[in-house]
Amino acid sequence: MKKKTMRRLLYIVAIPLLLILSYKVYMHVEYDKQYKSLDNVFKEMNYAEVYPDGLVKLPSLGKVLGSYQGLRIEDTWAGFRISNPLLESQEYTKLNVYREGIMLLEYRRQLSDNSYLFISWYYTENSIQEIVSIAFSDISDTYVKQVMKHEEIVFQEKGVTNKEDVYRRRATIYTGQPSLNSKSEILSYLKPYGISEEWLKKKSDFVLNDVLLKPWFEKGSQRYSFDNLGNVKIERLDTFK
Repeated sequence: MKKKTMRRLLYIVAIPLLLILSYKVYMHVEYDKQYKSLDNVFKEMNYAEVYPDGLVKLPSLGKVLGSYQGLRIEDTWAGFRISNPLLESQEYTKLNVYREGIMLLEYRRQLSDNSYLFISWYYTENSIQEIVSIAFSDISDTYVKQVMKHEEIVFQEKGVTNKEDVYRRRATIYTGQPSLNSKSEILSYLKPYGISEEWLKKKSDFVLNDVLLKPWFEKGSQRYSFDNLGNVKIERLDTFK
């Protein structure tokens, strides 16, 4: 009887301990898997905003960038403005974060009553692409494309079928004039404003490095730095290489 009782007690104690140990091993493996999947700084930033309760504990990307906005559980994407003391009154920066790992960082500078310079950095699938354009609206073609992609069902229900409709619904200013995207058109348009190719390059570097990356390296990242961005390809415009 004593042996049977001891055996039962051993089972009662051992089984919960084995379950706890198994759970800890599983969580360690899952943590390691998630940690290794964040193989560049942009994946790390996206993870921080999309998975605030994830196994890899990171601070909120929005809060690191000084914004009180963020991605809610029911949202597929969220956009928040990023402030920086070095930005002028006519300048504006915004970051859009999407659940499927995409991010769009945009700089906007008002040139006239109905024209704007946009410098965008679009991240997806281990690549971040630089895009520069002149828009005759206060939103860019790059932003409109992402809105159409992520709100396709909603737009279909409302009868929105093309980007002109999106511009009319989302923009405060929209003239209907096509954006300028070629190097020659952009530089020619910017010349009267005293904006050169070198200015564009410096401003683009500032937007990516000082507005986005520097705050994250200082307050958020666990392992990345300017010397180590991870597994990511930076695609600059030919004119800026």
